[in-house]
Amino acid sequence: MEDAYLPPPISRTSPFVAPAMISDKILKFLVDDKAFPQRALVITAALDCLNIEGGKFAEKLKRAGVKVEEKEFQGATHHFDHAAGWDGKKEGGESVMAMEALNMIADHLN
Repeated sequence: MEDAYLPPPISRTSPFVAPAMISDKILKFLVDDKAFPQRALVITAALDCLNIEGGKFAEKLKRAGVKVEEKEFQGATHHFDHAAGWDGKKEGGESVMAMEALNMIADHLN
């Protein structure tokens, strides 16, 4: 299945594919050089297989001097942010979490 998303010769360890793989030294250089944003929003889903990688990336950003806002959505799966409104729930469910995540993103960008 991975080959469908990352066919050879794309490296699965490239920071363009897996941001947590960027070296601390390069990330610090980019932050110091103002080539990388000075603040970041890292949103993860608790039931996502990439959850741990998101947390590692947030920690790397902090070590590099980036102000990081983190939010882990409990009970959410990998694609939860695409679920806004699909289940019609007013409380709980991925659509409610999706709307919260999208609002966090909008606030962060303003």
